[in-house]
Order: sequence, then C-alpha cells, then structure tokens
Amino acid sequence: MAQVVQGHHVIPQAIYRDFRSLFDQGLPGWNIDGDYNLDARPTSMIGSAQLDAPRHSGNHKALNDALEDLLTDLQKNYPPSDWSNRLGQLVNFLEDGNNLQNLAANSPTGGFVAFTNLKDPHLIQELGYVPNTESLKADYFSKHLDWDNIASTPSGQAVANLNVRLVDGQLTYDSPNGTGIKGFFSIESEQLAASVGCAFMRTFPIRPSLSTLRTHAHVALYGLSR
Repeated sequence: MAQVVQGHHVIPQAIYRDFRSLFDQGLPGWNIDGDYNLDARPTSMIGSAQLDAPRHSGNHKALNDALEDLLTDLQKNYPPSDWSNRLGQLVNFLEDGNNLQNLAANSPTGGFVAFTNLKDPHLIQELGYVPNTESLKADYFSKHLDWDNIASTPSGQAVANLNVRLVDGQLTYDSPNGTGIKGFFSIESEQLAASVGCAFMRTFPIRPSLSTLRTHAHVALYGLSR
C-alpha cells in the first residue's frame, strides 16, 4: 500500500526562525536544512504503523512550545559559554528522537521520541490516552525536554564527551570517530570550520532513504512541512 510522507525539520523551522541568533552564536556551521536536521515521516495513522515511524501531519504545537520554553531558559539562565554544549546536546538528542526504538528507557534518549502528531498510534500507546496539545506538552515533552534530563542521557553524554566549545568564534570539538555519533557532530570540526561562510550544508536527498522508511513500503509522495 502506498504511503504519503512529509519532511520534518528536527529543529522545527518556526523555532529556528525565533532563535536563529542563538544557534548562530552557539552552533556556527549548523544548518536548518542540513540532512542531519531532516527526517521523513508518514502522514497517516496507518502509514505510521506500517512504517514503524512517528506520524507527521501539519504543525506540532506541543513540541514547538516545549522547545520555545527550553531555548528561552537557555538564553535567560545560562551563560553564553554554555550555549554550544547545551545546543549540541539538544540537536543530538532530537536527532536520536526520530527513532521509535528509542522509546525504551535504556535507549540513547532515555525513552524520548519527538512526536509530531497528537494521533500518532505509538504516542497514544505510550501515554495510554489521546492527548491534546496542552497535555502532551505537560505530560511528555516537559519531562524529557529539560536540560538536566538531556545531559543525563547517552545522547547528551556523547556530545558532552566531545568537549564542544567556541575557539575564536569557531565551533570546535574533539574528533567524533568511534563515538557512534551519526548526525551533525559526525562532521570533523576542522571540516566544518573550513566550510563556514561557504554556504556549507550536506544536502538532503530529493527522495528520502527507504532504509529510514522500511523497505516494504512504497513512497507515494514526499513534501516538506514545518
């Protein structure tokens, strides 16, 4: 059965728009449209179940609101010297949060998945009820999208071990080789620094990788959404 999928920005476009200066200062070289910040998700409940992937259809206010609170807290309550490490942990945590296998408590995210639809069948099973925006934020996102929680997870610790910092305004971190990191921080910092200012970004394929959508499914349509 053909399934429709949409592109999901791991750091949502609306959040990046409002906090772009924070990302520019804390994670120079990180790109909203880098392939590490894009995920392909089915739009229907059936597709979500068949592809074993989070559902995406339209806006995801609960996730956006929780991220807005988190990043506002970073700006107000943490010194700029902490921003690179904290933002790095966040993007790695959210990248890992694309995978439903990370619902397990011993997963890299400690049980977190970045759900983007209130009627996602996996979310309903996880919560035991159909949430609204307010209850999803209060009962799920606010618990996981917390700086101390993120730092305590394997996803957060993996970035902390890279010693992420700014040196003369350039993002610098230890070699990610052997760390198991596959997203943004899999780029060597020297390569990233050399590419800043040169419109650097790893492009997202026009068609999403079928390995991420499960090989038994046929993709009917692919579009970008917030």
